[in-house]
Amino acid sequence: MPLYEKDSATTSATTRTVPSVAVPAEEGFTLLELLAVLALLVVLAAVALPRAGDLSRWRLEGAARILAGNLRLARQEAIAGGYNKVVFYVYNNSYELCFSQKNSTVELPQGISFEGLTTFPGKPPSLHFNMLGHPSSGGTVILKTLGGEKIYIIMTPVTGRIRISREPPEHWQEDSNK
Repeated sequence: MPLYEKDSATTSATTRTVPSVAVPAEEGFTLLELLAVLALLVVLAAVALPRAGDLSRWRLEGAARILAGNLRLARQEAIAGGYNKVVFYVYNNSYELCFSQKNSTVELPQGISFEGLTTFPGKPPSLHFNMLGHPSSGGTVILKTLGGEKIYIIMTPVTGRIRISREPPEHWQEDSNK
């Protein structure tokens, strides 16, 4: 509605008053509310940071899953009719996937390394799968963090089943692996 209206009969301007609207005071948080939220954040951080602070365990599990996945891929390549071989370079903390179409080298994440030699035969240790998906041999690869935490990637000799475990395989002898 306009403030000024022209009256057509008198052509004089008349004024209308607009009702005033109360403007609320600026709202904010009190000091007590801010301190309560800050205290809650400190408690949450104290609970969450010790678990998230050590990323080496996540790196270790991730490296083990990637290695197990690559071993499964090599097995599938053999079943599909391609050549494959996996070679472990334990002193370089890497392994090579040799497929019929291409080779690729995978490096372990920083802070993750092989523990000793793998139990796969050869110099350097290696394995391949036949066209039925059976491995040339069973074996175990141990990955470890700088803090000494270990994880085992275990391949069953006949079936080629690959599993990841925090415990060494049955009948394991630590000294035979070094």
